[in-house]
Formats: sequence, C-alpha cells, structure tokens
Amino acid sequence: MGGRAADSVCEKNGVVPVEIASAISEELVHVRTDFDVRFSSAVRTAFDMLVTEYGDGVRSPRTG
Repeated sequence: MGGRAADSVCEKNGVVPVEIASAISEELVHVRTDFDVRFSSAVRTAFDMLVTEYGDGVRSPRTG
C-alpha cells in the first residue's frame, strides 16, 4: 500500500491524489477487520479446545 501511495505522489507538490488515499484507507480498514475476525475465531477455537480438555472450569477469555 505504501508503494502504491508513493507511486501516486505528484512530483510537483508531493500530494497523494484523493482517490488513491481513499482506496488505501478502505484497504486498511478491510485488513484490520479481517484480522479482527480471524483473531477472534482463533481465540474462540483455542478456548473451546481448552474447555474440551479441562472442562467448564476454564475461564472465558472475556472475563479473564
């Protein structure tokens, strides 16, 4: 993404066109959202495995 922004910088005034900046911002939001979903899923899977192994005494990751 940084390379894309750098390639789009106007050599005259060093400004990134609005369309490029918006596209990069949207991509960053998508990447963060995707990471959050995957991370939450991984934590849930790990928690379920611990409960299967050790029973209901395993504390939820949400309650600490």
